[in-house]
Amino acid sequence: MMDVATTTRACSLDLEKKPIPILKTMRRLRDAGFRVLDWYAPGCELLGDATRANQLDAWKRWAGEAREQAERLGLSFRQMHALDQDLTKGRDQVDHVEAMSEMSFHAAQILGVRCAAIHPLISKPGRRDRASCLKDNTAYFRRKSELAGRFGITLALENMLTKRYFDGRMEWRFCTCLEDHVELVQSIDCENVRYCFDVGHANYTNTDVRSAIAAMKDDLVAIHVHDNDGFSDQHLIPFQGTIDFELFTRTLAGDYRGDMTMEVLKGANGMPTTVADLALKTVYESARYLAGRVWHHKHKREE
Repeated sequence: MMDVATTTRACSLDLEKKPIPILKTMRRLRDAGFRVLDWYAPGCELLGDATRANQLDAWKRWAGEAREQAERLGLSFRQMHALDQDLTKGRDQVDHVEAMSEMSFHAAQILGVRCAAIHPLISKPGRRDRASCLKDNTAYFRRKSELAGRFGITLALENMLTKRYFDGRMEWRFCTCLEDHVELVQSIDCENVRYCFDVGHANYTNTDVRSAIAAMKDDLVAIHVHDNDGFSDQHLIPFQGTIDFELFTRTLAGDYRGDMTMEVLKGANGMPTTVADLALKTVYESARYLAGRVWHHKHKREE
């Protein structure tokens, strides 16, 4: 049966909405049942300390402590969510994100991360048409793949979502449709640039799960799992929204060999500790159930 993982962001805020240190988060996720973690790099506590964030030694010490904790607890970091770039921001902010991204890859290498889910680039105003977005993203991720490759990391480009209005219209954004997603990865054409499929985003954008997974084939290396009502990116526990998880698990029972990574953000964050820990266990059990359904469908096919 496939391994189930969770983002560290699932347990990142306490009752007062203050950040929970990674070492404490790791222990609570282990106690909930998880053994595989997805490091949410944009939430790293170092990013809140301007002095330490710019010191490579600080990142290496932080990652070393987390790696030691993981080994003590029997945990492994196989995946991360990388920092995303937004070219609508000022040059200083864009440069800062690139510098922090490189720092985070140093930390990821120490943690043992081999795959980084990342959102497509947000292009500058005036370059929001499809052709410009494809060109900008292709150039950007070719450069990014070189950086990631130095750390042994594969980039997994994620399908996106955008604003939805009350009348049902959605604001256009690059990579919210399957055709953009597939053409971008093919255009980049780098060995370490593959796909991440977010089933919650697909539900929001009415993307057909069967068509998406079939199009990505062997280049699908990461799966993000959470639920929503189709109108908001709620990141709920599976079965609290409208996603057809039986269809999803049946489709996933093909050739996918990666982890099932839970990206539930509304279960435990901001809750009292005892309640949050129960919610995390529910997330884990829902993940195990889904992995079990994938196993069932896979073996049914082989009969």
